[in-house]
Order: sequence, then C-alpha cells, then structure tokens
Amino acid sequence: MNRKFAVWMLIALLCGVGAAQSKDFWQTKDYRQWNEKECKKLLEDSPWAQDYTFTKTLIEPLQRATGERAGESQPKMIYLAQFRSALPIRQALGACNGRIFRAGAARERINGAQSIYHGLQTRFDGRFSSQVIYGLTYTWAHAIDNTSEVFSSTGGSSVAVSQNSLSITNAERGNSGFDVRHSFTANMIWELPFFKEQKGFLGRVIGGWQINGTARVQNGVWFTPTHPSAARNPYEDVTYMTTFIGNSQSRPFLSNLNAPLNSVAITDVDACIFYARCNTDPTTGRNFTNLPANQNAFRPSPTGYYLVSDLNKTVPVPGTTRTRPIFTPVNPNDVRFIINGPGAAQIFGTPFGTVGRNTFRSDRIETVDFSVFKTFKITESINLQYRLEMINALNHPIFGTPNSINLDNLNFFNFLENSGGRRQISMGLRLRF
Repeated sequence: MNRKFAVWMLIALLCGVGAAQSKDFWQTKDYRQWNEKECKKLLEDSPWAQDYTFTKTLIEPLQRATGERAGESQPKMIYLAQFRSALPIRQALGACNGRIFRAGAARERINGAQSIYHGLQTRFDGRFSSQVIYGLTYTWAHAIDNTSEVFSSTGGSSVAVSQNSLSITNAERGNSGFDVRHSFTANMIWELPFFKEQKGFLGRVIGGWQINGTARVQNGVWFTPTHPSAARNPYEDVTYMTTFIGNSQSRPFLSNLNAPLNSVAITDVDACIFYARCNTDPTTGRNFTNLPANQNAFRPSPTGYYLVSDLNKTVPVPGTTRTRPIFTPVNPNDVRFIINGPGAAQIFGTPFGTVGRNTFRSDRIETVDFSVFKTFKITESINLQYRLEMINALNHPIFGTPNSINLDNLNFFNFLENSGGRRQISMGLRLRF
C-alpha cells in the first residue's frame, strides 16, 4: 500500500514539474523582468503576434455572374490578419523600450461611407390677375455623413481620411459638407399690362416690358478648421497625405469656447521642435549655427504655449536689418484652438483632436437677382428682346468659407479676407424667330 502511494506521489510530482516547466515566461515572470530575448519572442513568436491567413474562394457569386461551372478555376480572396492582445504587447513595449518593435504605415481603404438625409420641402405658387406670377419655397434639411468627399479635401468641408484610425467611421460622423439647414427663395415675373399687343409705333416702343426677380436666403455650408501640413507630425502618414490629400487628417484641440474664433495657440514643444520657429537668435536675427544636425532650438514658454498669429509675424532686430518672430506666451483659456502636435498630444493624453468634423458654418447667403426684359415685336413670328440682368443686384457681399481656415495662417478665420463678390450687370440682345 505504501509502495503504491509513493509511486502515485512521484507521478504527481513529475506532472507538476512538467506543467510548471511548460508555462511560458509571460505567465511566470513580471514583465519588468523580461530580457530582450523574451521580448522578441513575445513580439514575434507568441500567440499574440502571429499572422493568420484565410483564403476564400469566390464560387457562387462568380457562377451567378458568369455562368461558369463548379470546379473551374476560380479567383480567391486572401485575408491576412494579425492578432495582438493589448496588455502583453504594451508590456513588451515598455520592457523593451521600443528597441526591437517593428513599425510601419498601415493603410486601409474601406467602403464605410454612411449618410442620412432628413428634409421638409414646401412650395407655394400664385398669380395676381394675368400679370404677375410669383412663387415661394422653404426647405428645412439636415444631411449627416462621415465623409462628403472620397479623394481630397473640399474647402475644409471634408477630409477623406479619418483622424482616428481606430474609429474610421463613427468618429467622423457629423454635418455633411453640403448640409444647408434652412433655405428660403422667392421669385416673381411681372409682365407690364400696357400696350401688350404692341400695336402701332407707340405700342412697339412702350409695350412688351417684363420685370423679373429672385431672392434667396440660406445658411452657409459647414467646414472644419484644417490643420497644417501633415509633414510636421511624426505620427501621421506623411507620404499618403501630402500626395493625395494635401491637408493633415488631424483636427485641433478645442480650448475655450468663449475665446475669439481666430485665436490659436501652439505648445512650445511643437512650435520649436516640429515647426522650427525657434531657430533664430532674438538678439541678432541670425539662425543659430551651433545646433546639432537635424535638430531645432527649444525656447520654453512660461505658460507652455505661444500665440500662433504672433509667431507668424516678425519684428525688426534693433541695430540690424534682420527680423525675428514674436513669441507671445498665452494660456489655453485665452484661445479657441490649440494646434495638434506631439507636444499637445502629450498634454492632452491623446493624438486625436477634440474639434468635431464640420462644426463651423460659413457665411450665410443673402442675395437678390433682378432683370428687365423689353421685347420689340417686328413681325408676327420675329421679335427682338433686350435683356438687362443684375446678379446680386443689391451688391450684398457673400463671404462664404474663409480663405484661411488653416490654423497656421496669420489671417485664420478672417471672413473679410474674401472679396464677398460684387454686383454683376450684363446686357444683351436676343433675336427670336
């Protein structure tokens, strides 16, 4: 009996030792104790870092489309997936200090555009006697989508690349770039009643007049303040964005809602290190010559931020003909926006800006068009029409979207930078037969 008990105890002990030896290091050691070899194994050979390939043969859809028989050569779709568990990988990165982690751009294009439209359209047409025809329309509408353009930026109303690659569709949901919430129009055609038949010489001169007018009042379209060049942020896909889009896909951080719309701040880290605004010696106006290669000078701000509009200005350096930037420290509460960069990302704890997509509206449209027609009746089938047309007859400016919606611009959010348009007058003759 004692012998059997001893044998069973020995077997259990061996199994326990074998089970303990079979456990991987990440199950038995604290991640702070992992060595480089163990980090590499976790990042390359562990279940959390394996590549899995799935193959799908397109048989049924192809047969429906082409009528091919089963068993014939069919195209295949190959999916490559890589599964990574956040906690072990994050621990490995911390333990290995990024020494062996392989990094690169991962681009994904999906058919993930979503849109929805709500609308109410009303119309009324009327007539005064047989002389005046008039009409009124009103439309309430709300168009919502996660992109309004596929390949490029359209005046700030859309950037085709999502800011957050981990939320490609939901984080971009907002007002459409072409959303107009309220639109009112009125139109009128008045055929003056005297001498309509144009009989005799006096009838041909005085008769045949027609007055036309249209009026339109509507909200402006939505836009997003655009970010400076993607080349300045090291965590952006610079090659793709500069080649195909132009603007950065990052959005700024929203600061004080009560601050002026055109007030923008930038952290001292971003201004100096990534925007290279601090490389000028303020006492001489010359560039610093003792900087290491590919490095920029750093000029700390007492508040951690500088005012962007002043950084874009220069003042003379006393005793020289050279100039230097203006470094104006500001507090976040003094500005509406903060430029998104590595310095700001460190302060806010995220590289994703907090300004929503298409949350700012351009100048509304208020315009009146007016025209006067005079028809000269020559014969029963031939007449000559004189036309005087005035577009924007009241010469009311329509500033639309500001030219400078880039936060790194001296005239950012300046509606008056646009001309606003002018009254256009044209005259013409039309021979109708």
